Amino acid sequence: MQMCVRLQMAEGVINDDEWNFFLRGGQVLDRSTQPPKPPFDWITETAWDNITELEKVLPESFNGISAAVGLNNKEWHRWFLSVKPAPPESAQLPGEWETKCEDRLKKMIVLRCFRPDRVNFAIRNYVEHFMKKEFVENRPTSLREVFEESKKEEPLIFVLSPGADPSDSIKMQAEERKIAFESISMGKGQAEKAKKILTEGAENGNWIFLANCHLSVALLPELESIIDFLFSEKSQQRTPIHEDFRLLLSARPHPQFSISLLQRSLKIA
Repeated sequence: MQMCVRLQMAEGVINDDEWNFFLRGGQVLDRSTQPPKPPFDWITETAWDNITELEKVLPESFNGISAAVGLNNKEWHRWFLSVKPAPPESAQLPGEWETKCEDRLKKMIVLRCFRPDRVNFAIRNYVEHFMKKEFVENRPTSLREVFEESKKEEPLIFVLSPGADPSDSIKMQAEERKIAFESISMGKGQAEKAKKILTEGAENGNWIFLANCHLSVALLPELESIIDFLFSEKSQQRTPIHEDFRLLLSARPHPQFSISLLQRSLKIA
Protein backbone atom coordinates (compact mmCIF):
# COMPACT_ATOMS: atom_id res chain seq x y z
CA MET A 1 0.00 0.00 0.00
CA GLN A 2 2.85 2.39 0.82
CA MET A 3 4.45 1.74 -2.57
CA CYS A 4 1.15 2.19 -4.38
CA VAL A 5 0.35 5.47 -2.59
CA ARG A 6 3.83 6.92 -3.17
CA LEU A 7 3.48 6.25 -6.89
CA GLN A 8 0.09 7.94 -6.93
CA MET A 9 1.41 10.91 -4.96
CA ALA A 10 4.15 11.35 -7.55
CA GLU A 11 1.43 11.46 -10.20
CA GLY A 12 -0.61 13.98 -8.19
CA VAL A 13 -3.52 11.56 -7.83
CA ILE A 14 -3.62 11.40 -4.02
CA ASN A 15 -4.24 14.27 -1.61
CA ASP A 16 -1.74 14.27 1.30
CA ASP A 17 -4.40 15.31 3.83
CA GLU A 18 -6.68 12.44 2.78
CA TRP A 19 -3.85 9.93 3.06
CA ASN A 20 -2.84 11.23 6.51
CA PHE A 21 -6.43 10.99 7.74
CA PHE A 22 -6.70 7.45 6.41
CA LEU A 23 -3.56 6.53 8.37
CA ARG A 24 -4.37 8.27 11.65
CA GLY A 25 -8.12 8.89 11.81
CA GLY A 26 -9.64 11.78 13.73
CA GLN A 27 -7.90 12.94 16.88
CA VAL A 28 -10.42 14.71 19.15
CA LEU A 29 -8.99 16.66 22.09
CA ASP A 30 -12.14 18.54 23.09
CA ARG A 31 -15.58 16.97 22.59
CA SER A 32 -17.39 20.08 23.85
CA THR A 33 -17.25 21.62 20.35
CA GLN A 34 -18.37 18.40 18.70
CA PRO A 35 -21.93 17.96 17.37
CA PRO A 36 -23.89 15.61 19.66
CA LYS A 37 -23.70 11.96 18.65
CA PRO A 38 -26.96 10.60 17.21
CA PRO A 39 -28.73 8.25 19.67
CA PHE A 40 -28.01 5.10 17.69
CA ASP A 41 -26.13 2.19 19.30
CA TRP A 42 -24.34 1.21 16.10
CA ILE A 43 -22.44 4.53 15.99
CA THR A 44 -19.58 4.26 18.48
CA GLU A 45 -17.85 7.22 20.12
CA THR A 46 -14.73 6.49 18.06
CA ALA A 47 -16.69 6.40 14.82
CA TRP A 48 -18.37 9.71 15.67
CA ASP A 49 -14.99 11.27 16.54
CA ASN A 50 -13.68 10.20 13.15
CA ILE A 51 -16.71 11.46 11.21
CA THR A 52 -16.84 14.87 12.89
CA GLU A 53 -13.10 15.39 12.53
CA LEU A 54 -13.33 14.30 8.90
CA GLU A 55 -15.55 17.29 8.22
CA LYS A 56 -13.05 19.65 9.85
CA VAL A 57 -9.91 18.24 8.25
CA LEU A 58 -11.34 17.63 4.76
CA PRO A 59 -14.30 20.01 4.40
CA GLU A 60 -14.09 20.19 0.61
CA SER A 61 -14.88 16.50 0.27
CA PHE A 62 -16.79 15.59 3.44
CA ASN A 63 -18.70 18.68 4.59
CA GLY A 64 -22.14 17.61 5.88
CA ILE A 65 -21.41 13.91 6.31
CA SER A 66 -22.12 13.90 10.07
CA ALA A 67 -25.53 15.50 9.51
CA ALA A 68 -26.23 13.02 6.70
CA VAL A 69 -25.51 10.08 9.02
CA GLY A 70 -27.90 11.44 11.63
CA LEU A 71 -30.69 12.27 9.19
CA ASN A 72 -30.42 9.09 7.12
CA ASN A 73 -29.81 6.59 9.87
CA LYS A 74 -31.56 3.60 8.24
CA GLU A 75 -29.54 3.69 5.03
CA TRP A 76 -26.24 4.24 6.82
CA HIS A 77 -27.04 1.46 9.27
CA ARG A 78 -27.87 -0.88 6.36
CA TRP A 79 -24.52 -0.06 4.75
CA PHE A 80 -22.76 -0.50 8.10
CA LEU A 81 -24.23 -4.00 8.48
CA SER A 82 -23.29 -5.01 4.94
CA VAL A 83 -21.18 -8.18 4.79
CA LYS A 84 -18.88 -6.56 2.24
CA PRO A 85 -18.75 -2.79 2.78
CA ALA A 86 -15.11 -2.46 1.67
CA PRO A 87 -14.67 -0.82 -1.76
CA PRO A 88 -14.99 -1.98 -4.46
CA GLU A 89 -16.92 -4.95 -3.04
CA SER A 90 -19.40 -2.72 -1.16
CA ALA A 91 -23.01 -1.87 -1.43
CA GLN A 92 -23.07 1.80 -2.47
CA LEU A 93 -22.61 4.50 0.13
CA PRO A 94 -25.95 6.02 1.16
CA GLY A 95 -27.46 8.95 -0.71
CA GLU A 96 -25.21 11.41 -2.48
CA TRP A 97 -22.07 10.10 -0.79
CA GLU A 98 -21.50 7.41 -3.38
CA THR A 99 -21.06 10.21 -5.93
CA LYS A 100 -19.21 12.61 -3.62
CA CYS A 101 -16.67 9.91 -2.73
CA GLU A 102 -15.72 9.45 -6.36
CA ASP A 103 -12.40 7.70 -5.77
CA ARG A 104 -11.45 4.60 -3.83
CA LEU A 105 -9.40 6.38 -1.16
CA LYS A 106 -12.35 8.57 -0.13
CA LYS A 107 -14.56 5.48 0.16
CA MET A 108 -11.84 3.80 2.23
CA ILE A 109 -11.70 6.81 4.56
CA VAL A 110 -15.45 6.51 5.25
CA LEU A 111 -14.99 2.76 5.74
CA ARG A 112 -12.17 3.41 8.20
CA CYS A 113 -14.46 5.63 10.28
CA PHE A 114 -17.19 3.02 10.71
CA ARG A 115 -15.76 -0.42 9.87
CA PRO A 116 -12.03 -0.63 10.66
CA ASP A 117 -12.37 -4.42 10.59
CA ARG A 118 -12.80 -4.25 6.79
CA VAL A 119 -9.98 -1.81 6.03
CA ASN A 120 -7.44 -4.56 5.40
CA PHE A 121 -9.66 -6.07 2.70
CA ALA A 122 -10.11 -2.64 1.12
CA ILE A 123 -6.35 -2.11 1.08
CA ARG A 124 -5.79 -5.41 -0.71
CA ASN A 125 -8.42 -4.50 -3.31
CA TYR A 126 -6.89 -1.04 -3.71
CA VAL A 127 -3.38 -2.32 -4.35
CA GLU A 128 -4.57 -5.06 -6.67
CA HIS A 129 -6.58 -2.53 -8.68
CA PHE A 130 -3.77 -0.01 -9.16
CA MET A 131 -0.82 -2.41 -9.29
CA LYS A 132 -0.94 -6.20 -9.62
CA LYS A 133 -2.32 -9.12 -7.67
CA GLU A 134 1.19 -10.36 -6.91
CA PHE A 135 1.67 -7.34 -4.62
CA VAL A 136 -0.99 -8.62 -2.20
CA GLU A 137 -0.10 -12.31 -2.28
CA ASN A 138 2.24 -13.93 0.21
CA ARG A 139 4.80 -16.00 -1.63
CA PRO A 140 6.03 -19.04 0.29
CA THR A 141 9.70 -18.91 1.16
CA SER A 142 11.79 -20.94 -1.26
CA LEU A 143 14.91 -22.23 0.47
CA ARG A 144 16.51 -22.82 -2.91
CA GLU A 145 16.21 -19.10 -3.67
CA VAL A 146 17.44 -18.22 -0.19
CA PHE A 147 20.63 -20.24 -0.61
CA GLU A 148 21.19 -18.90 -4.12
CA GLU A 149 21.19 -15.38 -2.66
CA SER A 150 23.31 -16.28 0.38
CA LYS A 151 27.01 -15.53 0.83
CA LYS A 152 29.74 -17.31 2.73
CA GLU A 153 30.34 -14.29 4.99
CA GLU A 154 26.65 -13.69 5.71
CA PRO A 155 25.01 -15.97 8.31
CA LEU A 156 21.42 -17.07 7.74
CA ILE A 157 19.06 -16.89 10.70
CA PHE A 158 15.80 -18.84 10.68
CA VAL A 159 13.36 -17.09 13.02
CA LEU A 160 11.20 -19.89 14.39
CA SER A 161 7.51 -19.96 15.15
CA PRO A 162 6.10 -22.68 17.45
CA GLY A 163 6.35 -26.09 15.83
CA ALA A 164 8.60 -24.96 12.97
CA ASP A 165 11.78 -26.92 12.23
CA PRO A 166 13.71 -26.10 9.06
CA SER A 167 16.52 -28.62 9.65
CA ASP A 168 15.24 -31.32 7.26
CA SER A 169 14.68 -28.80 4.46
CA ILE A 170 18.16 -27.33 4.96
CA LYS A 171 19.75 -30.76 4.96
CA MET A 172 17.92 -31.61 1.72
CA GLN A 173 19.29 -28.46 0.08
CA ALA A 174 22.83 -29.39 1.17
CA GLU A 175 22.46 -32.92 -0.19
CA GLU A 176 21.26 -31.57 -3.56
CA ARG A 177 24.47 -29.55 -3.77
CA LYS A 178 26.60 -32.46 -2.46
CA ILE A 179 27.81 -30.33 0.45
CA ALA A 180 28.63 -31.75 3.89
CA PHE A 181 26.06 -30.73 6.49
CA GLU A 182 26.68 -30.59 10.24
CA SER A 183 24.07 -29.70 12.81
CA ILE A 184 23.99 -29.31 16.58
CA SER A 185 21.25 -28.10 18.90
CA MET A 186 22.59 -25.31 21.05
CA GLY A 187 22.30 -25.46 24.79
CA LYS A 188 24.37 -26.08 27.85
CA GLY A 189 27.74 -27.68 27.11
CA GLN A 190 27.64 -27.21 23.34
CA ALA A 191 29.82 -24.10 23.11
CA GLU A 192 33.14 -25.82 22.43
CA LYS A 193 31.66 -28.20 19.86
CA ALA A 194 30.02 -25.26 18.05
CA LYS A 195 33.33 -23.39 17.84
CA LYS A 196 35.13 -26.49 16.55
CA ILE A 197 32.71 -27.39 13.75
CA LEU A 198 32.39 -23.73 12.75
CA THR A 199 36.12 -23.36 12.24
CA GLU A 200 36.42 -26.68 10.41
CA GLY A 201 33.35 -25.99 8.30
CA ALA A 202 34.71 -22.62 7.14
CA GLU A 203 37.89 -24.31 5.99
CA ASN A 204 36.25 -27.33 4.33
CA GLY A 205 33.21 -25.67 2.79
CA ASN A 206 30.57 -27.33 4.98
CA TRP A 207 27.16 -26.05 5.95
CA ILE A 208 27.05 -25.57 9.73
CA PHE A 209 23.61 -25.40 11.34
CA LEU A 210 23.42 -24.18 14.95
CA ALA A 211 19.83 -24.86 15.98
CA ASN A 212 17.85 -23.25 18.82
CA CYS A 213 20.31 -20.44 19.52
CA HIS A 214 17.77 -18.85 21.87
CA LEU A 215 18.82 -21.53 24.36
CA SER A 216 22.36 -20.11 24.56
CA VAL A 217 22.19 -16.38 23.83
CA ALA A 218 25.17 -15.85 26.14
CA LEU A 219 27.36 -17.65 23.56
CA LEU A 220 26.36 -15.39 20.66
CA PRO A 221 28.89 -12.57 21.29
CA GLU A 222 31.67 -15.18 21.32
CA LEU A 223 30.24 -16.72 18.15
CA GLU A 224 30.40 -13.29 16.49
CA SER A 225 34.02 -12.93 17.56
CA ILE A 226 34.80 -16.24 15.85
CA ILE A 227 33.00 -15.06 12.69
CA ASP A 228 34.94 -11.78 12.76
CA PHE A 229 38.23 -13.64 13.12
CA LEU A 230 37.43 -16.13 10.34
CA PHE A 231 36.84 -13.29 7.91
CA SER A 232 39.62 -11.06 9.14
CA GLU A 233 42.46 -10.29 6.75
CA LYS A 234 44.94 -12.07 8.97
CA SER A 235 42.87 -15.28 9.02
CA GLN A 236 42.20 -15.15 5.26
CA GLN A 237 45.92 -15.01 4.51
CA ARG A 238 46.43 -18.20 6.52
CA THR A 239 43.30 -20.21 5.66
CA PRO A 240 40.85 -18.69 3.14
CA ILE A 241 37.16 -19.34 3.74
CA HIS A 242 35.77 -21.95 1.35
CA GLU A 243 33.21 -20.54 -1.11
CA ASP A 244 30.68 -23.25 -0.23
CA PHE A 245 30.76 -22.47 3.50
CA ARG A 246 27.48 -21.34 5.05
CA LEU A 247 26.63 -20.63 8.67
CA LEU A 248 22.98 -21.21 9.52
CA LEU A 249 21.26 -20.52 12.81
CA SER A 250 17.74 -20.95 14.09
CA ALA A 251 16.17 -19.23 17.07
CA ARG A 252 12.88 -18.24 18.54
CA PRO A 253 12.44 -14.51 19.18
CA HIS A 254 14.39 -13.59 22.32
CA PRO A 255 14.81 -10.16 23.96
CA GLN A 256 18.54 -10.75 24.52
CA PHE A 257 19.37 -12.05 21.05
CA SER A 258 22.40 -10.28 19.58
CA ILE A 259 21.25 -7.24 17.58
CA SER A 260 24.55 -6.98 15.71
CA LEU A 261 24.27 -10.63 14.64
CA LEU A 262 20.76 -9.98 13.31
CA GLN A 263 21.97 -6.92 11.43
CA ARG A 264 24.74 -8.78 9.63
CA SER A 265 22.58 -11.80 8.75
CA LEU A 266 20.02 -12.82 6.17
CA LYS A 267 16.78 -13.47 8.07
CA ILE A 268 14.12 -16.02 7.14
CA ALA A 269 10.83 -16.36 9.02
